[in-house]
Order: sequence, then C-alpha cells, then structure tokens
Amino acid sequence: MLVVIDIDHFKRINDSHGHAAGDEVLRGFSDFLRGRFGHGDTLCRIGGEEFVLVMPGTSLAEAHRRVEAARRALAGTAFAGGPMPLRVSFSAGLAAWGPDGESFDEVFARADTRLYAAKSAGRNRSVLSDREPA
Repeated sequence: MLVVIDIDHFKRINDSHGHAAGDEVLRGFSDFLRGRFGHGDTLCRIGGEEFVLVMPGTSLAEAHRRVEAARRALAGTAFAGGPMPLRVSFSAGLAAWGPDGESFDEVFARADTRLYAAKSAGRNRSVLSDREPA
C-alpha cells in the first residue's frame, strides 16, 4: 500500500507566517505522522509539504481507515509556528500494488492522481479509488 500525503494550503503558512513557521509546522507534522504510522510502515518526505507512506502488507481498507483516523486526529492538533499555534489539514491519495507486479512509479502515479482528486474535491480528505467523485 502506498499513500501520498500533502499538507493543505501550506503555501499560505509560509506566506502569512514566514518560512521559519512553515519549517516548524513541517517538523510537527512529520512527528505527528511518525506517531500515527510505524511498526513496519515507512514514511518519507519527498519535497515541500508532500510525504509518501509505504504500508507493506496493509489492505486498502485498513490503510484508508488508518489514514482517515490520522486525518481526523490532526484536526485537534496545533503546531508551533511563531507567536501562535497553527492548525493544518491534509489530503491523501491511496493506491495498492496489483497482482501484475506494477512498479513503484506506476503505483505512485495512481496515488498521486488520487491525491489531486482529493484536493480538487475540497481538500482535507483521502481518495482511494479512481471512481470516487472529484
């Protein structure tokens, strides 16, 4: 299972509060994700405010349940960001390896497409199917 995660409206944080505040949010968000995922999962920041989570042996349904639980929990979390705590949300796209031995790049491309569908549908959500309404 592969999940692509992106902090919603992150540019606004940098523009409104400065890059130092953005860096603090990135650190806090990374710590938040590491606290929610682990024990065999691999979390990587791939640039900017985008992360990839690889969850070997996890079904699509279980991965979706865990991502949604994290997304909801994030609503109650504030990160240091200067003089006032900052709250963020995230969008995610999920994709599973099929039985045909797809490459990482193929699965990543599907998950990334679903991430953008989540963003187009209003952000602060996860998408696990190409058939979900955008």
